[in-house]
Amino acid sequence: MASSKQTVEVMEEFICAICLELLNVPVILECGHNFCKSCIDRVWDSEKQPSCPECREEYTARKYALNRLLANAIKKVQCQRGEADPQQKKGDDLCREHEESLKLLCEDDVSLVCLMCVPEHRGHNFLTVQKAVNKYKDNLVTSLSQLQSKLKGYNEKKCQQEMKRSEVTANARSLQLHITSEFAKLHEFLQHKEEKLIQQLKDEEGGILKQMEENLRKIKEDINAIQISISNVQLQLQQQDELTFLKVKLYLST
Repeated sequence: MASSKQTVEVMEEFICAICLELLNVPVILECGHNFCKSCIDRVWDSEKQPSCPECREEYTARKYALNRLLANAIKKVQCQRGEADPQQKKGDDLCREHEESLKLLCEDDVSLVCLMCVPEHRGHNFLTVQKAVNKYKDNLVTSLSQLQSKLKGYNEKKCQQEMKRSEVTANARSLQLHITSEFAKLHEFLQHKEEKLIQQLKDEEGGILKQMEENLRKIKEDINAIQISISNVQLQLQQQDELTFLKVKLYLST
């Protein structure tokens, strides 16, 4: 672990501050900073006054020296790590226009560019690939957190809706049972009331009929009495003999 960490720290010292890759044909400036020969040439080609891209020290002439010691040290480290020649690059990692490594992200155009493309994006904001990756990963982590928070909120709403649905179903069933029970009681009450009214009507009918039967009996008796009286009167009228008529009249009168 310690050896691996030391190797990483050493490798960081071998990184070009311009292209952010292992120094390729490293040259050293008078200020002591090292760069790839092609990188410092490219930077100085775009500057009127040569200067160090790292400490900004200016020079009267374009002057540097090949750092053979550093180049040998880089080769040794590469051999220990089993790395291939840094000149061997995948086509997808190169700028199609300049055939240089894509090491920057133009935030304004949202595109990967090489250092040669920078002048074409004047005034734009740039990020190194690593910083861009970290930024987008942070955005993804933020989006993931927001989505998980939304999912949690919707799951809570789902549970609440399911609970409310269960409550509505339970309340509906309880109300249905209550209605059935109340109507059963009402039916029983109405049936009892019906039977009571019918019995009351029968009782009243019986009383009225009884009274009417009594009245009818008396009427029949009166009719019989009248009929007897009529018969007597007719009998008296049938008598021809005056003396007999008077005797019958007197007899009937007593």
